[in-house]
Amino acid sequence: MALLRRLKQARTYQEWLDTASALDEIYGLNEWRSQPDSPLYNYQNISARLDALRRGQADDDPLRVCNTIRTGLIRNMVNIAVPGLYDKAFAGTKRLIEQYAVEQTMAVRYLMGLGTSQSHRSGFTAQAKFDFIRGARQGLGRSTLLLQGGSVLGTCHIGVVRTLYYERMLPRVITGTATGAFVAALICIKTNQELELFLDGKGIDLAAFERQRREDKSNLFPILARENGYGWLRSISRQVIRLVDEQYLLGFDLLRECARAILGNITFEEAYAKTKRILNITVAAPRKGGTPNLLNYLTAPNVLIWSAVMASNVSLAAKSPVQMWCKSETGQIVLWEQSADLDLKSWYRFRCSSKESPLRFLPQLFNVNHFIISQARPFIIPLFREEMHRPGGQIRVRTWKIFQCLKQLAKIEIRYRLRQLDALCCLPAFLHRIFLEENIPGSCVVLLPDISLWDLTKIFEKPSREGLKYWILKGERGVWPSMNALKVRCVLEMELENAYQELTRRQDNELLTW
Repeated sequence: MALLRRLKQARTYQEWLDTASALDEIYGLNEWRSQPDSPLYNYQNISARLDALRRGQADDDPLRVCNTIRTGLIRNMVNIAVPGLYDKAFAGTKRLIEQYAVEQTMAVRYLMGLGTSQSHRSGFTAQAKFDFIRGARQGLGRSTLLLQGGSVLGTCHIGVVRTLYYERMLPRVITGTATGAFVAALICIKTNQELELFLDGKGIDLAAFERQRREDKSNLFPILARENGYGWLRSISRQVIRLVDEQYLLGFDLLRECARAILGNITFEEAYAKTKRILNITVAAPRKGGTPNLLNYLTAPNVLIWSAVMASNVSLAAKSPVQMWCKSETGQIVLWEQSADLDLKSWYRFRCSSKESPLRFLPQLFNVNHFIISQARPFIIPLFREEMHRPGGQIRVRTWKIFQCLKQLAKIEIRYRLRQLDALCCLPAFLHRIFLEENIPGSCVVLLPDISLWDLTKIFEKPSREGLKYWILKGERGVWPSMNALKVRCVLEMELENAYQELTRRQDNELLTW
């Protein structure tokens, strides 16, 4: 029990992983991990593919390596990504699966290390290498980190980004909705050096909070945590009323001023040119006359990011209509003409079918077929909790197995009835937003912050550096149990992406020198 408590209270991923490994040793789960066989996946196929990759590299045969990788560009190859393989042991899944995932990355590095000569003795040329990497990258598809909502828990998204970044699992395509749009924008306008300072809390000036009601209004934490109260009972009552009326704890007009101060007048296209990260912001608006409801550097290149963020955070009680702004050809800030065709709504009043969802354009525009969802909407977290990757789940629930089954059955029944009401158009839009997840056009992994009911009492506390670290850590802890599953799904994608970017830079440099 002491180790289980230490696992829950871990402050770094390495500490969590070391504790998880110790638990596997105590409960005898290392034997399960070492045995490759399981009815949940085709272990013979994975074993054969692993041997083929190793033999191809040992024999210096890049054509065999390419063929083996090319025929396995499926994230859930022979069911290696099914949840049942990640719920038994604490520290990971079958070692055969982990070795296969690692060997795929080693194979790509082997191809990249063949040198810059025009041809290999096998006939594998430099151009063939580039064509293979580009084709494999296209065939496997891309992941996007989808930061969904959050309102009072939006700061937890930073913890999710922090863990993915330092584990080299952060996708280049980042999508934000409502509060998540703030965090997505902050991530995509920062270079890696700036991002590291931001994720470590060193680039956040919390002293600005004391001045926000006077002249500065540029503090990050109130935006994400929606906290601007002074005092206790009076502050809480005022903010609860605002939360009911506007879905935010920070006034919408003040929110707009803070967004402008923090994000500046940078456009989607400028942000992409600076960081090479692809920012997508969704807005709650039906498509009319070709006007996009998924904003990025392709659909809205000259739009100011801060105005797109505010469009994604439309409040029911906003005193003035939300307008979107862009940069003209001369660099002047002008009203975006297409925004007149956007009927912007609050997400709590917007209902759309899967055909109208802004997310459905991600596969078309950026070849996205896999979603890493950071879900911070407080009301939906309890409905998702039992479906997440829960390492050591069988050990944890041994005593309360019947209770856990009954609780899960009740949740499934509630969600089923809510979906029935929604299909009959009898479920109000705000209840749909609160209790039902959005239709996702692809496979996904859902990450939930590690919060409890007691944590909800902390959202009204005055922001501090300690408070910021607290919520970031909550977000990080929500990622650690799923990290092993994420690496199996995405490690090849990340390696192919890095290889493609490296080869593209080489070609650009060759053109410049030529």
